[in-house]
Amino acid sequence: MLTPAYYDAKKQFFRTPIFLNRGVHDSYSCFGDLSSKSTFGMPSRTGCMISVDPEEDIVITIASNSVNIGADKTNFKKIINVIMSVMN
Repeated sequence: MLTPAYYDAKKQFFRTPIFLNRGVHDSYSCFGDLSSKSTFGMPSRTGCMISVDPEEDIVITIASNSVNIGADKTNFKKIINVIMSVMN
């Protein structure tokens, strides 16, 4: 379970440009369709991604050494969709 300290830290995350916020529409095309609007995270071109969904109480980390995954951020969306569909 995500703790209150996590939510305090989350406020700090949104003050930096490091993390992206999914919002109502996934304008970055990297978060899953099943992810809530409060999901935030960071994709990279090197094949790694972190996605934090506080509403679903789930953190997804993708670690890969394939630049082909990160070159097209919709690949992250596909992977996260599979993970979220199994979790729900």
